[in-house]
Amino acid sequence: MKVYKDTNQNGSLDVGTDALIVTYRYDGLTRRIQKIVAGSPDVTYDYYHNPSRQILETRKGGNTNPLEQFVWSPRYVHSPVCRWYDSNTDGQDVALHYYTNDANFNVTALINTDGSVAERVVYDPYGKPTFYDGSWANPSATSAYSNDVLFTGHRLDAETGLYYGGLRYYNYILGDWTTRGSDLYDYPNLYGYVGNRPTGWIDPWGLWGQDFHQVTTQLLATAAGMCFPQEIGEWAFEPDLIHSAPAAGFRSVGHTLITLLPPLGTAVGILTADEIEKEINEAAEWHFPREQGKPVIRGSDIAKAKYKAAIGEGKKCNLKDFAMGLHTLQDSWAHQGIPPLEDHRIGHSRKKQGTWRPAQYSEDADNVEYWPEDARAAAMATFQAMKEFLDKCPCILEGPHTGEKSRCGDTMKDKPLDKWLNGLFPGKNVEAE
Repeated sequence: MKVYKDTNQNGSLDVGTDALIVTYRYDGLTRRIQKIVAGSPDVTYDYYHNPSRQILETRKGGNTNPLEQFVWSPRYVHSPVCRWYDSNTDGQDVALHYYTNDANFNVTALINTDGSVAERVVYDPYGKPTFYDGSWANPSATSAYSNDVLFTGHRLDAETGLYYGGLRYYNYILGDWTTRGSDLYDYPNLYGYVGNRPTGWIDPWGLWGQDFHQVTTQLLATAAGMCFPQEIGEWAFEPDLIHSAPAAGFRSVGHTLITLLPPLGTAVGILTADEIEKEINEAAEWHFPREQGKPVIRGSDIAKAKYKAAIGEGKKCNLKDFAMGLHTLQDSWAHQGIPPLEDHRIGHSRKKQGTWRPAQYSEDADNVEYWPEDARAAAMATFQAMKEFLDKCPCILEGPHTGEKSRCGDTMKDKPLDKWLNGLFPGKNVEAE
């Protein structure tokens, strides 16, 4: 990815005249592995990560001596413990500083090895930093120690003034991400940061409000080494487009109109009561995998039935049907424990304004910020299903990409994947009622 400055200030990109600021490069797991800052000469930074996507080491200009090295806390994926920094990259006089942070994991200070404060940082609500020396003097817009791990533990790129959020870039001046979220049922502002509640919420990877089915499935398909990971994510989201919550709400309104005002219902072309019942039953089949009269059980055989049918013991190997079947498997965690539409509840309950209430809308039940343990479990089950597809279907036999291979890379081991998922969805489920 290349970033340019609008030199002509005409609102459009003119590669010939607009100045190149920086180039970013990423690996197959979407981790940013290199930054090239334009200049005379260009300066290259290479980043080395652990499986949790945390940067362990940065090297500058191809030098074998690290520019910086990090130790991270197990409390939270973006919570640094300490950093070794070698400004000259000569292996001499390497500075060690420890980090402190607040409840939102904003870095608040750098601490010297003797316990004194080297630098302090304060933020406005959306993350604009102001730096002070250890005595709260000499305010500055930049760190005297070249520290860029700041707001909620994200890295601030000096070249652009944007925080790198792992999967999106965040502009603290606007209080928005620079790219929109993918969930069709997100907040009204699809670029918004944590629902405009930055003092109470954090976003580890830029996934707040994005759809688990699409984004997480795409990442898992990449980690599994599957071909066509983007399409797999899109297909896994497709059942929500076919049988979406807003559509179900419209059908409910239609049912009321048909019941109370049959001529009006017919006149505007609303579905008949039989058609409504048929569609609701089809939606329940995709989103509420369960035995008749029983609640949804996470990871049950019924929840696995659709993706296993798409594999067909290696005789069918329909990649699109398999990906759509992953949606049902994942929903067995989001909608667990409750029959569909019973007392208007579709899954988890959640806490709102200090009291517990039923999760009446899918975005409540699916919200990974409330249910990170279940998100990790659903993701691991999805990953195991992907390994099953790769094992039984080396070649795609039906549907899109028929005749093409299903594997395009190595499969991540379960243990590092589990660690990665703990970083992607940190913490415990909120306390159930």
